[in-house]
Amino acid sequence: MKLHSLDLRELKTFFILWITQSFSQLGSAMTAFALIIWLYGQSGSALSTALLSVCSYAPYVLLSLFAGALSDRWNKKVTMLVCDSLAAIGTVVLLILFLAAINLTASMYETALSPMLLSRHGGGAETLGMVTMCTGLATLFGSIIAPLLPEPKSRIKVIWWTLFFPMSTENFLLALGRTTAVWCFGTILGWMLIPIMQTNMETVLRLHIPIDMHGRVYAARNSFQFFSIPVGYLSGGILIDKVFEPFAANKASALFRLAFGTGKGTGAAFLFAVLGMARIVICLVFHKNRVL
Repeated sequence: MKLHSLDLRELKTFFILWITQSFSQLGSAMTAFALIIWLYGQSGSALSTALLSVCSYAPYVLLSLFAGALSDRWNKKVTMLVCDSLAAIGTVVLLILFLAAINLTASMYETALSPMLLSRHGGGAETLGMVTMCTGLATLFGSIIAPLLPEPKSRIKVIWWTLFFPMSTENFLLALGRTTAVWCFGTILGWMLIPIMQTNMETVLRLHIPIDMHGRVYAARNSFQFFSIPVGYLSGGILIDKVFEPFAANKASALFRLAFGTGKGTGAAFLFAVLGMARIVICLVFHKNRVL
């Protein structure tokens, strides 16, 4: 009983942090979701929503290198408190060359998702909300399962497989699907294994990085890994508005229309299929790399 009580007291700070961070992340997610719907409704442009995402990520990428070195020197609890407060005010390396490539396609995926679901026949704000909810539920399920799994023989192989399976299924279900149920199912397949991938990735890094260098190394990793995200957002918006949607509207063949449908959002669906193939190629290329 004494040991159990002691454990609960030691976890008190963690639970407080976990609860407050959960509310913080929930508020940020609600803000981002509402902004995307509002902006797309005002402009009807995927590029506009992409620029919104670029502006959100740019400060993170630019400041990560400096933030990491400072976090090693400062009190981390105070640093988190100050940073979260500023965020609240504001809202009222091959494994890394690999994750950067994945993040590039993932950010293009996020750019295409909202315009496609908001504009396709059978879609709309409610559909986007359902798909977003499925993303959260699948991530929560994966987060619960991840710590319960036995230690794998090769964490790198687990990282690869938990990326390859979603990327070889989700994008094509989203691209070829015509109903909310299919889109939600594809989203679940795409996100339920991501927490397992992230858990193994973090374990690999923490086992090989001295604790007194965590801030600097993670900051460098974030800058190199995440710089491709705003690039992907911008590229995705440009490709949808300037390439894929015009192609789908004016030059698409009968076979193309049979596969992806017609009307606004068809070009975004085609981009999903292209991204799915690109992600498979990326995984296969890096899977053959013996150094990784």
